[in-house]
Amino acid sequence: MDASVAQVLTALIGIGGTLGAAIFTQIFQRQAERERRNFERERYWVEQRFQVFKLLVAASLKIEELALGPKIPSRRVFDQLYGAGFTEFHDVPPAGVAELISATELKGWEEGLDVAVDLTLNRMPALVGELFLLADQLVVDAARALVRAADEVVDRMITCDGAYIEAVPELRLVRERFQAAVRAYLGAAGIADPRAAKLLSELGNDAS
Repeated sequence: MDASVAQVLTALIGIGGTLGAAIFTQIFQRQAERERRNFERERYWVEQRFQVFKLLVAASLKIEELALGPKIPSRRVFDQLYGAGFTEFHDVPPAGVAELISATELKGWEEGLDVAVDLTLNRMPALVGELFLLADQLVVDAARALVRAADEVVDRMITCDGAYIEAVPELRLVRERFQAAVRAYLGAAGIADPRAAKLLSELGNDAS
């Protein structure tokens, strides 16, 4: 083989190597870009799930807070109002009832109910609707049960049912079941995101 042929072969080998490296680099870059897009897409849906889960838990906690807080009349007052013929909030006159509930206390009751009714009638059902697109049926069913339990507490607060206090432990129990369903779903889905551990920790803390 003379020198010119050897030079041509060497040049061809060099060109082939360069082209091969360029093609490999392009393939690698495309694969990396595809993986990046998939990761960003999954991260978006993870964030959507986390947000809905946390909002549902927070809504149920708010209803519990209202039920046990100062805005809603005590069981004793409810029982007395009911015995006097005032079977629900709208039966009580704006000026209140002498020796039972003042106009100021009635206003606080109204404010508490406004928040609670908005949560159970609007916000929580809307969140459950979002879960149809974000989670499995077990989580959706657990979320529906949570809304029903919250709605039971609020209904009793509206109807002067002093037993609304007794519905609060059931709300807590159903919330714990929802949290367990969420934890099981996240584990089964294999969601690989460092925020998963943080969410599970927050859900666990909310139950305590």
